Amino acid sequence: NSSSISENEMRESDLYSVFPNPSSGDFFLKSKNASIHKIKRIEALDIHGRSVDVNYNLLNNQIRLNLTNKASGVYFLKVIAEDQFVEIIRLVFK
Repeated sequence: NSSSISENEMRESDLYSVFPNPSSGDFFLKSKNASIHKIKRIEALDIHGRSVDVNYNLLNNQIRLNLTNKASGVYFLKVIAEDQFVEIIRLVFK
């Protein structure tokens, strides 16, 4: 199962921030202007657009994502909101 990510989707996210980025393990996803609870699903994709398992949990109105068992490199976080809006965020795991 693979997805392509267009150049248009690679702009800075208006809705979410991810920090630290780059990271050596844990990333935190925080909403800039909406409730983090409006997120329906999160998917992680590798540089080739293949789905990657990622552990995440809600912690203090932000989402903690853990990539420590993955290879170093660039990943894309696909955030799907309740209204089906999709946001793509680039992650650098070192």
